[in-house]
Amino acid sequence: MSGEKAQMLYEEMGMLESQYASVSQQEAVLGNAFRDAESAAAALRAASAGPGLDVLVPVGSGVFFGASVGDPDRVVINVGAGVAIRKDRAYAANYVESRIKELSVAIGNAAARKQEIAARIRQGRAELEQAARSAMGPARGDV
Repeated sequence: MSGEKAQMLYEEMGMLESQYASVSQQEAVLGNAFRDAESAAAALRAASAGPGLDVLVPVGSGVFFGASVGDPDRVVINVGAGVAIRKDRAYAANYVESRIKELSVAIGNAAARKQEIAARIRQGRAELEQAARSAMGPARGDV
C-alpha cells in the first residue's frame, strides 16, 4: 500500500470514528425520547383509574408541584412547532404507543448503523496495521 493510500485510509478512519460518535449520540437521544414516551404511556394507563389522580408537575430545576387531575380523559398533546391539540385519553394513548414504535425502529436503525460503521473501522484498522507491517519490511534477527 502506498503512503498516499495509507493517508487516505487514515483520514477515512477519522471520519468513520466521527460518524460512529455522532450515531452513538443520536442513539442516546432516541433512547431518552423512548423512555420519555414509555413514561407517558404508563401515566396515561394510570389515568384510567379515574378522577382525583395525584400527579407531580415539573416546573424546572428538579422542582415539582403536587397536583390533582380533575378530568384525566382530557389530554393536551404537543404535536410540534409550538402547536398543541386537545384530545381524549384513548387518542393520546394510541399516539404515544405509535411514537414508541417509531422510536423503537429508529433506535434499531441507529444500532445497525453503528455496527456497520464499527465493522468498517475494524477493517480499516486491519488494513492500516497490514500496511505498517509491510512498510517495516521483514523482521531481521541478530545473528
